[in-house]
Amino acid sequence: AAFTEDALIAGSFGFWFGFDRFVERSFREQDRGLATFEDGIQYLRDHRDRRFFLFLHTYKTHDPYIASAPYQALFRGDDAWKLEGRTIVVLLSDHGESFGEHGATGHGFSGFREQLWVPLVLRGPGIPADRRIDTPASLVDVAPTLLELLGLAALPDAQGISLAPALRG
Repeated sequence: AAFTEDALIAGSFGFWFGFDRFVERSFREQDRGLATFEDGIQYLRDHRDRRFFLFLHTYKTHDPYIASAPYQALFRGDDAWKLEGRTIVVLLSDHGESFGEHGATGHGFSGFREQLWVPLVLRGPGIPADRRIDTPASLVDVAPTLLELLGLAALPDAQGISLAPALRG
């Protein structure tokens, strides 16, 4: 399933391909976030006893970078989240942000490191919690990495390399 706040990650651009369920939410500021996260949480609860792939995309992480009250406790204190023994979680971004470096703010205006470097965080079975890899990687490495961690065959025409060996040390 995929839950997205449309705009550039929209079905009209083909992002629906391969999903059994694809839900787009409005890009309007007041509609961002909460419903998308609620959909994702419900999907996790409904599928926690079987294999699943969930893609959750939000613009809520953009400016002003402050979690409003409904989000502050959204992922805390719920025993229904006991998925960590079987679930791989990937947190990533499509771009970085400038906060005044090189005279720029926001993103999309320069090719400097602060806009090109993005977080890539993986958590799950077979991934040591304290492992940090300083070797440059790319977002095209995410799919090969997940497939190897899951013991699945590599995609025949995919770009990127698996980071699984580096995760294992």
